[in-house]
Amino acid sequence: MIKKIGRDSLPIFLSSVYEIEVASNPNPWTEDQIRLELDLPNSDLYCAFQSNKLVGFSIVRTYPPEAELLEIAVCKAFLNMGVGTLLINETLTSLKRIGIKTLHLEVRKNNQAAINLYRKFSFKEVGERKEYYKGPVE
Repeated sequence: MIKKIGRDSLPIFLSSVYEIEVASNPNPWTEDQIRLELDLPNSDLYCAFQSNKLVGFSIVRTYPPEAELLEIAVCKAFLNMGVGTLLINETLTSLKRIGIKTLHLEVRKNNQAAINLYRKFSFKEVGERKEYYKGPVE
């Protein structure tokens, strides 16, 4: 199940989101960075649950008619089980409901699993930011 988390519920899920972030990202956001981002009125958190356990999340910032997928992560134990697909699908569906026409995102060149996921949803490469990612530089 995918659920958009309301602002009043963010503190309940913040530590779990951070744990997934640290476990899945080579250069994770800090817990404060996540909290500060989600404090913005145009940022939203979508969470994936399996048996009432948070197993993945996405963070999106909207600038109608566009939005940016800032983060998406899934617990390692739930990789390749469709959680990322469900997160992207629900995120896109929710964004379309509020008039978002374009969703931007960035991905490491060596993150083939994410690239394959985005291609399933017909995302297209529109540019490359040289040396954007650190540790390792890409």
